[in-house]
Amino acid sequence: MLETLPKWIDSKRLAVKGHHLKGQVAIPKLSQRLCDILYDTDGYVQIDWKFVLDDKKHPTISGQITTQLKILCQRCLTPAVITVNTKIALVVFNEEPSQYEELPLDYEVIILPNKPVSLLTLIENELILALPIVAKHEICPSNQFEIQDKAIEQDEVIEQDDNPFRVLAKIIK
Repeated sequence: MLETLPKWIDSKRLAVKGHHLKGQVAIPKLSQRLCDILYDTDGYVQIDWKFVLDDKKHPTISGQITTQLKILCQRCLTPAVITVNTKIALVVFNEEPSQYEELPLDYEVIILPNKPVSLLTLIENELILALPIVAKHEICPSNQFEIQDKAIEQDEVIEQDDNPFRVLAKIIK
């Protein structure tokens, strides 16, 4: 296991050696693509990735990413904390795999060049994919535009005397 996370990785070399990357990265070190989505960039992203070769000698990356991201709730427009705990399972190819090539089950294909790639970019891509389509609280703390349950019940109950169609009922009979 490596003590500190490298900035650049060569997935094939790490897989041949069977390396295990475990550590954390400060969220502000990630690029603007993710930081622009967030309300606040305080915090860290923890990764625990293992690099191994599969039975066909393709490098694979498996493990998980864990963090808490602060975003704006799209329902009430107040800050919300989203917990991200996603598992990753990637098989690395240098070019598009042929359609006849059997891929390991439960693995996604990622195409990376033979040269070193940015570990921070890989982490950021996985985080962006793990974000919900619409960020929101489970239950919004205070939403002034939310209709209260009591108001709905009162509107649904129409007194017989207040019914404007009462006159029509007499005509039909």
